[in-house]
Amino acid sequence: LQLASLVGMIAALASAEGFANALLVQGTNVGAEVMWNPAAWFVGVYRWVSGEEREVFTRLAARGALAGAGIIGLAMVMYPLAYERCLKKVIDSEGRTTGAMQRGWATLAARIMRPLLRSPLERGLAAFMLATLGRSQAHRFLIGMYAGIAFLLALPIAGRLLLEPTTEPLRYAWFAVPLGLTFWMVCGVRVALMMPVEPIANWVFKLTEPVDKRRVLSTVVTVMAFVTCLPIALMFSVTLLVLGHETLAATVFLIVMLAGLCLIEALTITMKTAPFTCTYLPGQLRLRVFWPLYFFLWLYSVYRLTEWSVWAVGDGSRTLWVAASLASIWVALRVWHWLRAKKIRAFVYDEQEAALVTTMDIATQLKQI
Repeated sequence: LQLASLVGMIAALASAEGFANALLVQGTNVGAEVMWNPAAWFVGVYRWVSGEEREVFTRLAARGALAGAGIIGLAMVMYPLAYERCLKKVIDSEGRTTGAMQRGWATLAARIMRPLLRSPLERGLAAFMLATLGRSQAHRFLIGMYAGIAFLLALPIAGRLLLEPTTEPLRYAWFAVPLGLTFWMVCGVRVALMMPVEPIANWVFKLTEPVDKRRVLSTVVTVMAFVTCLPIALMFSVTLLVLGHETLAATVFLIVMLAGLCLIEALTITMKTAPFTCTYLPGQLRLRVFWPLYFFLWLYSVYRLTEWSVWAVGDGSRTLWVAASLASIWVALRVWHWLRAKKIRAFVYDEQEAALVTTMDIATQLKQI
């Protein structure tokens, strides 16, 4: 519900300009579908506060004011009730409970991926990752924020997806939108993997940590691909198949999958922890330093790659060239990832401060003085 509310709010903000233009032209004759739309109400509030004296904006502003007051009143009633309910659950139950839907999703996904995971350790780690993503509200909300960013950035060209992809500008959207969704979803899952669930239970992973760390890291890559680029590529390619565009569907699936795999390998190269097990220090992402790198990675992996993909659609040699380029990048990143993983002696389970800070032991020295 939180994710649906976030998406609905973004869609409402995107449609506000269209409502405003329709209201300016048609006034009260705009129709009930606009007059009773909450987004239009708050357009009316904005216009009325700005000094507009038209009847339509006065009427909409009144509805917006009533809606705002109703939301505040509802929150004042619901928050105490929700607090009481959560407090009872904390007292009555020990530990977390998992719903049937969450258990079913994790079980189904683990069974589908079972042929790709050879050892019990890999299958167990994959099941743990899927269960955490389905059970932990904090991790779901974090990924939902990244999905909201992707949805917001896709809005300017999302309308082209409703038209037949018969021209290059229309085909552009069928590559740019899934590539953008893939980029932000992969980033969201990668950040979520850094957030711990139960750090006190790290001893389980320490006891079962394999000598070859590549087994764990390859499982992480497999699960990330299964929950990000694979469903996005399937969704858009199947839609194109239903519309009767087989060549475009195959190209979209191939490009989105390869681009997603390249991005997953690139973002997990520096990973030295088992997912959800290491403590997190604020500022660990160091976005203030690396944001230009991520920005250009986003530009090239979405927009530049989209231009190449549109250029290649329908031409076998061009499509093969783009796919071979992405496959070569993926192989190079995969080999680099394996070489780095071989050098890992032990996974990190606790982020420590710099040695200069932690080894001074000022309190002990003061006691001795």
